[in-house]
Amino acid sequence: MKINIQGILKHLIFAIFFILIPISVYTQDNPNKKEALIYYNYGLSSDQLGNYDRAIENFLKAYQLDSSYNDIFKLIGLSYIKASKYKEAIPYFEKAIEVKPDTSESYMNMGNAYYALKDYEKAIHYYEKAIEIDPELKSAYRNMGNAYYSLKNNEKYLENFKKAAQLGDTEIQRWLHVNGHSWK
Repeated sequence: MKINIQGILKHLIFAIFFILIPISVYTQDNPNKKEALIYYNYGLSSDQLGNYDRAIENFLKAYQLDSSYNDIFKLIGLSYIKASKYKEAIPYFEKAIEVKPDTSESYMNMGNAYYALKDYEKAIHYYEKAIEIDPELKSAYRNMGNAYYSLKNNEKYLENFKKAAQLGDTEIQRWLHVNGHSWK
């Protein structure tokens, strides 16, 4: 087996210049930032590994050490969603909306939490808010269609599915086609 020393050196140089130096520059003005960044990254890793409780714990520690993470509330809420703890996710999505009220993703996440709790009316409200911000958000139309379907409102669910299909949602396009509906 031949060891590629040049390849190893390239990766080492990449790590130094693009990972370690930015971390050291980022953390110079606040000594807690370095530790917060470690917890933040542990949170991301834990979430990716499916250990959602550990992810939440690490995200909360990161926030306690450095409150400048704009997406921390969203990440905590998403970890709760993945852990099927929908009620616990809602306050964090509310905070995410408070921090960044012009982001459709936060409203989508809130709608998804309410949808999972079978509170379809509230889910629809948040999907509509997401669409106000981003009228081309096909997943909001799809999810709103699902909520209307759960409420047995055939007219509204088809209207939203057709809009999602028009925006390019291929899964909904197939569903509409198989069920004899046109979206064009």
